[in-house]
Amino acid sequence: MRRHDVTLGGLLLLCCASTLAAEPLRGVIEEIVVTAQKREQGVQDVPIAISAFDTTFLEDAGIDDVFELQAFAPGLTVYNTQTGAQTNFNVRGVGTAGNSLSLESSVGVYVDGVYRSRQSSAIQDLVDLERVEVLKGPQGTLFGRNTAAGALQFITVAPDPDDAGGYLELSGGNLDYRKFAGALNLPLLEGRVAARLTAALTDRDGYVDNLATGTELQDRDRWMVRGQLLFTPDDDLSVRVIADASRIDERCCATANVFDGPADSTAAFLAAGGMFGLGLPDASFRFPIDLLGGDVVRAARQDAQETIVNIDPFAEIEESGVSAQVDWQLGDATLTSITAWREYDVFARIDAD
Repeated sequence: MRRHDVTLGGLLLLCCASTLAAEPLRGVIEEIVVTAQKREQGVQDVPIAISAFDTTFLEDAGIDDVFELQAFAPGLTVYNTQTGAQTNFNVRGVGTAGNSLSLESSVGVYVDGVYRSRQSSAIQDLVDLERVEVLKGPQGTLFGRNTAAGALQFITVAPDPDDAGGYLELSGGNLDYRKFAGALNLPLLEGRVAARLTAALTDRDGYVDNLATGTELQDRDRWMVRGQLLFTPDDDLSVRVIADASRIDERCCATANVFDGPADSTAAFLAAGGMFGLGLPDASFRFPIDLLGGDVVRAARQDAQETIVNIDPFAEIEESGVSAQVDWQLGDATLTSITAWREYDVFARIDAD
C-alpha cells in the first residue's frame, strides 16, 4: 500500500512538471546589469550596497534631476547650501559641506566613467540616460580618492549603429515652467559607425519673494547639449567619443525662518518699532537700528514663501568637456581606456551674513 502511494505521487509530479514546462514562465525579474566594479555584471552578483535605476524607471517615476532621485535611493541626500554652486551629495549621512570650491568631495560623481571634480556638475537635468548607479560605502579601491562615502555613476545612452531614431519631450506647468528634451540617433555606417545628439532646455520662474530686492528666487534656467560618435571597426574594438556643454544661470537658494527665538515676542516686536513698521507681529518688519542687517521675516510668514536677504543668492555655472573611451576585447579580458578633458567655470554670490 505504501509503495502504491509513492508511485501515485511520482505520476502527479511528472504531470505537474510537464504542465509547467508547456506554459511560459511568468513574473520573471529582468536582470539589471551594472558596472559598479568596472565591468558589466548582474546587480545581484556585485558585493556592494547599490541602488540602480534604468531609463524605464527614471521615466515612469518622473525623475528629472538628482534632487528627485534621492527620494528613491535609500541613504542618498542631495542639497544646496546657499547657491547651486554649493551642491552637496551625502551617502549614509557622510559627505562634504561648505561654500568653498576648494573642498574635495566625499562622494565621487562620474559621468560615462569620467570623474567630475565638482558636484554641481551633476545637478543638470537627467536626460537620455541608460542607467544611474548609487554605490554606498567606501569605493576607493576601484574609483580612487574622494569616494570615502560612496560614488554616483551616470551612464548615458550610447549611439546605436543599427537603428535610426530619437524622441522629443515637451513639458509645461505653472510658474511659466517649460522644458524641452530630446535625442536623435543616426547610423552613419550600418553596424559600424553612429552618431547621437542630445539636448535639453529648462526654464521656470521663481516662487520665493525676496522682500529686500523684489526678486523671485528659486527659479530655473539651464540648458545642456551632448554629441557622441561611436566607431566599431570590428567586433573586438570600439571607440566612443563624447563632447558636451552645459550652463546653469539660477537664483538659488532661498531660506525661510521656521522658528522664532525667545526674544521674538510681540512685546519685543513693538519695542523694536513694530508700531511704526508694518504694524503686525507676524509681518516682515525693519528694526530702527541695523542689529540684524535690515529686514526680518517672522516665522509666522514662512507659508507666504518670503525671505529677506540683501544680496540675491546667484550661481552661473558653465561646463564643457570631451572624452574618448576605447574598449578592446582581448580573449576573455577587456582593455578599457578613458581619456578626458573638462573645463568648469563658476561665478556665484551669496549674502554671507
